[in-house]
Amino acid sequence: SSSGYHLNVSCRGLADRLLAAAFCALSIAVPGHGAGLQYKVGPPPAWVIPIAPANTSRKPHSAVRGVEALLSDTQTRIEADGRTTFVHIASKALASSGVEATGNITMDFEPTYQRFTLHALNLIRDGVSISKLGSARIEVLQRETELELRMYDGRKTVNVELDDLRVGDIVEYSYSVKGHNPVFKNKLSGDVRLQFSVPVDHIFARVLAPLERPLQFAAKNTSLRPQLTEAGGYRDYRWNLLSMPGLRIEKDAPAGFDSQASLEWTEFSEWPAVVQWALPLYRHGTPGPAVRAEIDRIAATSKVPAERVRRVLQMVQRDIRYLGVEIGAGTHAPASPDVVFKRRFGDCKDKATLVVAMLSALGIEAAPALVHTDKLAAGGLPTPHAFNHVIVRVQVDGATYWIDPTRAEQQGELAYLYQPNYGMALVLDGKSRGLVAMDTHSARRRVIRASFDLRGSYDAPAGYVINTTMQGAQADLMRARLATVGSADIEMEYLNFYARVYPGIQTAKPMELKDDLVTNTLTMTEHYQIANFWQTKDKKKRREAYIGNAEIRSRLAVPDVLKRIAPLKVEFPEEVEEITEVKLPDVWEHKAESYRVRDQAFEFQHSSKLSADRRTIVLTDHYRALADRVQPGTVAVYAGRVRAADDQLGMTLYRSDDDGERPAFKAQIAWRAVLATALFFAAIVFSLLMHTSPERHRSTDLKLLFGFIVVSLALVLGTLMLTKGSHVALAVLATLYALHLVMRKISTVAPASHWIYSMAHPNAASIHSGFFSILARGLRLLPALLAGACVVLLLLNL
Repeated sequence: SSSGYHLNVSCRGLADRLLAAAFCALSIAVPGHGAGLQYKVGPPPAWVIPIAPANTSRKPHSAVRGVEALLSDTQTRIEADGRTTFVHIASKALASSGVEATGNITMDFEPTYQRFTLHALNLIRDGVSISKLGSARIEVLQRETELELRMYDGRKTVNVELDDLRVGDIVEYSYSVKGHNPVFKNKLSGDVRLQFSVPVDHIFARVLAPLERPLQFAAKNTSLRPQLTEAGGYRDYRWNLLSMPGLRIEKDAPAGFDSQASLEWTEFSEWPAVVQWALPLYRHGTPGPAVRAEIDRIAATSKVPAERVRRVLQMVQRDIRYLGVEIGAGTHAPASPDVVFKRRFGDCKDKATLVVAMLSALGIEAAPALVHTDKLAAGGLPTPHAFNHVIVRVQVDGATYWIDPTRAEQQGELAYLYQPNYGMALVLDGKSRGLVAMDTHSARRRVIRASFDLRGSYDAPAGYVINTTMQGAQADLMRARLATVGSADIEMEYLNFYARVYPGIQTAKPMELKDDLVTNTLTMTEHYQIANFWQTKDKKKRREAYIGNAEIRSRLAVPDVLKRIAPLKVEFPEEVEEITEVKLPDVWEHKAESYRVRDQAFEFQHSSKLSADRRTIVLTDHYRALADRVQPGTVAVYAGRVRAADDQLGMTLYRSDDDGERPAFKAQIAWRAVLATALFFAAIVFSLLMHTSPERHRSTDLKLLFGFIVVSLALVLGTLMLTKGSHVALAVLATLYALHLVMRKISTVAPASHWIYSMAHPNAASIHSGFFSILARGLRLLPALLAGACVVLLLLNL
């Protein structure tokens, strides 16, 4: 996230360094002077506890990319003028890939307020330590790794290239950094990493704090408590872990999620102390002449407070480009509104301060609000490092709005502006003393109305019109894309997207745009023609046409990893509705459908119906995200529900070439009425036979009638629940076989004079001839006939 509220925390994430450079550096905002060598070589501080890496034998099972992580040793001491952090790393190359990874070491530092000292750079080979301080290539580089995010932080990197490194060597190095960002007024916070994404043989962490400077600690994903001692005027907190397993988080985890063991510490006793630290940074004073002139211009053209807020926000979003100069105190202290307005660039805190200054001058209550883009929760330690972004809280006519000057220019009245909910915020209005909950209900809603016009001949191109209505963030994003790449490129992108499903698609006329700037609604209409829409299937002797709806399908992706450590990220809030109208070439048959899937993370509804004239089918699909994540234990259930919802999307139309102009939809034809009629008349025949037969046959005839009615009802009810033709045919065959079994059972107890008697006694002399004799023989042959029918079904591939 290009938040612009840059944080110089003491430990920048060893896990990433361990993977990217094979445990090469714990990246700390480290010191060095701005001129000359910019670093020095010397012994470690006297207070450091020496920790020797174990010269372990090869452990291929614990290696990652050919490297075994042996030691992570981090010791921090709080001092009168800031703090010093000592870092000691050791890793072993177990393969050629490990040699490449451990041979390059990088260590970052911020030269404006920190000093960097390199203590040791050794190779340990066969138990012998070889210093590489004299032969290694050591350079200081200004890499600006966040420049692509338009953030210039001034950090420099000590880059080390080792020579004569071999498989089996241990790379060991240590350094320390001294100094702290003056913006924090020597009130410190930090963290302690106790687990990484790779296994580590030995983790040692230590924090020393003067007795008069108490610290608060908060454990995360661990119940481990420090070993605490007091000596020499310091409290000494230590954590010592052996054979710590690695814990790698899945790539599709929610932003900011971390299940690795760690601890946070802070000198800030409570949130009011953080407020008191931050308030002086955001006191902007009286605007200068240039800013005052812009304020007067807006005041003259807008009398309504809400409209003034909108105009100020649009001016800053449009005219003040995003660029963060995050050097020294600039990581947290904004530039003055006059400076930001004159240079026409700034990061989030600069732009927020300018907005607040202008709104305050216009008589509107506004204040900066510190937030975290990964959604800050209540209950965390009070520290400035809890935040990475600054927005503005505005109160107009009794309503509260949260606005973000760093977003692309937003349109619409104030009530329609989109703002993500970042959870908790620290509002710097001089009255708030702690975190407050953001109360935003902005939606990301998209409504798609698609129409397939198939009313021409089966060989004619199909018309395809897509009308998309976007609101809130969706409208903002599309406007930004249109302004950046242009509508022609977007049209071509969409055309190629649809061509994956419909190779014969072509643009019928240019895209139409309608923008409602009051309600922040953007409507886009696309027009296409699809040649060869009906695909001929020679083997099946029929034509098929697929009706797709890709917008919701893109939200119903089954995750690659189901057995997980981290939750699965879900885009939230998000709502999509697709209404697809299919104008058919003929009168059609279609049974109305309705289907619903609900999960803790989303809900999905599908329905379809046929118009009264049976020439139009309307499909309606609705997706709404209900949460921003799926917990690891329920991802498999979520995946099953996603598949169930995805199965309902789209529709395939079938037309058999043998049917002339008779249409079919999923083999749903009017055979049920024919079947029910045939069964009804057969039951009447059985009833008449019973009433005209001799008295001694009545009991058997009654059993035959009852059995026939029961089996017939089972057949009718069963077929009502089936839609596929082959399934229905198999159900009919199975029912006939069941009827055969019932009649055979009755024939075993029937009188010898009854016509059914010969079914169970084929060798007995029959007293019947004609129809009843043929019927009895047919019932005996029924199983063989049914088996033959099953074979025919398979051959016809129904």
